[in-house]
Amino acid sequence: MEPTIPTCELPSDCPSGSLCVAGTCEAVSGADPNNIPPTITIESPERGTLFQTDDSVSLAAMVSDDAPIEQLTVQWQTNRGGVLGEATLEADGRATLIVEGLVAGDHTLTATV
Repeated sequence: MEPTIPTCELPSDCPSGSLCVAGTCEAVSGADPNNIPPTITIESPERGTLFQTDDSVSLAAMVSDDAPIEQLTVQWQTNRGGVLGEATLEADGRATLIVEGLVAGDHTLTATV
């Protein structure tokens, strides 16, 4: 399995308060334009890491936000099976989920807050 870490950049013509979804603007209903959405970085597995189908795989992400993070969770998904699970953020902003039984093949992992 070779995970791919997705990136998303807002087009320059997106209105304030939009989120990036698959490279396009997505308006957030009732969003405060002054509230900056949390940022998330997938820390593990690293791009190109290979696993056996019976391996336990540790998924880790780091989240930062201008609001308290203890109320946030990270949802992990793969393009080869959908939702893998959720992890609650630790005090330092790290979220970790251990998954088992991933199907064979290349996976694109997505972590959302």
